[in-house]
Amino acid sequence: MSTPQSTAPAPPPWPHCGHGADPVTDPIGCRGIHVPGQTACLAHLSDTDRDAYLTGLAPGADIDLCGTPFTQPLLQASVRHPDRCGRPDALPADAGCSRTG
Repeated sequence: MSTPQSTAPAPPPWPHCGHGADPVTDPIGCRGIHVPGQTACLAHLSDTDRDAYLTGLAPGADIDLCGTPFTQPLLQASVRHPDRCGRPDALPADAGCSRTG
């Protein structure tokens, strides 16, 4: 006798945001990694928390965006801090394991 295969998507291996999770349609929700010290990813932080995080970054700091839905508004919010995040024209085309959404 074989065990039925689960069709439910697996959660990511990092602590993830979960924004928009629904027990029926999407039990995992947003797969974006938590911003350090927060329970949401960069995309789902409040504007105040996002600005505080970005302002607190040192030049050249590593940012983990695994699973984070990086949208145009999020990109614009991020490049408002070029003194912290580097030159806006120097952002990588491939941000590691992030995805657009």
